[in-house]
Amino acid sequence: MTLHSWAFYELASFIAYKAREIGIKVVYIKPEYTSQTCPSFGDLNKVKDRNYYYGCGYHDHHYRIGARGSLRLATAGVMGPLNLRPEENRNGLRSARYSRIPLL
Repeated sequence: MTLHSWAFYELASFIAYKAREIGIKVVYIKPEYTSQTCPSFGDLNKVKDRNYYYGCGYHDHHYRIGARGSLRLATAGVMGPLNLRPEENRNGLRSARYSRIPLL
């Protein structure tokens, strides 16, 4: 049996089982709009291609935006605010680097 033949529920159950076995907390989130929400300002944007471009100038691949959105939802209340530093590239488009600071 390969990973690609597993049902999503079966894979999620296996990951949760292994995580609990070694003491890692499992957090389930609703994935709706995570890859369409701007990490900088929270604006929603429809996909034009695999990259999203927002009115604020932020752009990135939709997989990375979705991962950041999932991380934001999973760590809400556990980690500090998301600090974004927009950086311009050669074309004048801004891409954000980010870091989270744990709450003490």
